[in-house]
Amino acid sequence: MTLTLQHVLIFSVALFSIGAAGACVRRNMLMMLISIQIMFSASVVAMAGFSRWNLLPEGNAATFFIIAIAAAEAAVGLALLLAVFTRCGTLHADEMKLLKD
Repeated sequence: MTLTLQHVLIFSVALFSIGAAGACVRRNMLMMLISIQIMFSASVVAMAGFSRWNLLPEGNAATFFIIAIAAAEAAVGLALLLAVFTRCGTLHADEMKLLKD
């Protein structure tokens, strides 16, 4: 069985759906950040699939760029979560009263 573009896109859509559902359902900010990372991974999978299908090396360069952006987003997101946790003592979105102060 060969791996076609349709297989890659179905996997990418499934991965993005899992990430979107996790970001909407979860109330813990760390789990929301992980869900957003899963959605970034879905876009990387789709970009790599299209790059392989078109046989263009530009898609691989864009894929590496997306991975670098996702790594930077994870670093900044974790730093923000650490700052919120030290100030509020929790990472649950429902218990946040930071904007009300």
